[in-house]
Amino acid sequence: YGRDISGLGGNETCGQSATYGFSERLNADPQPEPPNPRPRDFGSFFNFQGYTWDKIFTYRRLVGGGTNPTTGDLTLQNWSGGNDNAFAYLFLDKQTAAAQAASDWRGGVSVDALATGEALAYGWHYYYKAHADPGDRLTLDRATWGTATGLVKVPYIRDTRRSVGLGGFVMRVADISGWPDPAGNMTGLAYPDRVALGCYDVDTHPSPKGCPMPGHIGQYYPILPFFVPLRALTNARVGNLLVAGK
Repeated sequence: YGRDISGLGGNETCGQSATYGFSERLNADPQPEPPNPRPRDFGSFFNFQGYTWDKIFTYRRLVGGGTNPTTGDLTLQNWSGGNDNAFAYLFLDKQTAAAQAASDWRGGVSVDALATGEALAYGWHYYYKAHADPGDRLTLDRATWGTATGLVKVPYIRDTRRSVGLGGFVMRVADISGWPDPAGNMTGLAYPDRVALGCYDVDTHPSPKGCPMPGHIGQYYPILPFFVPLRALTNARVGNLLVAGK
């Protein structure tokens, strides 16, 4: 966003939420499941956001087809009103991360945020199951991801540490938006060093919940299919490095 950092006042622990996804299977008959292994009270956070259970199920369906869920279908759960961690930001502030690096490096992430994310994922599964029509026919599919928890091995991370590229380069919303473009352009700015393509809206999931964001963060932007330049993958202060992430 044109050199903005996350959060008002430079809050380093105010950004996008991370999500522990999991797979859910629709069985032919009711299946026994143990109770929630990590129960926590998240108040009224869990909700279908105006959708029905079947629309949520088919939104990120992994196995199956057709308009409606059918027996044997498998879905990936990643829901804003469910397992989206809006309670704890994943990354530590820079000072705490530096102290961690000097003693017991854990990737600069908050272990408490990871634990909260796991609890949210379990909580959302049991809430969704309790409020969906198939009820006990829905089970958390523990075979999909090869983990003892049944959750994905690593959370879905919406934002990572930000890198300012060579020459102070940052991508700007103005360079990737503008549809319909009066000039007739069908894509964003064609950087001379473009190396990749993208096409997705500016999508914000603030974490932690209530984290103050500048007003322009929540606005709608008419994003065009856009290019990602090589400079966006570099760092102005560290040579021989290409960054990855979102």
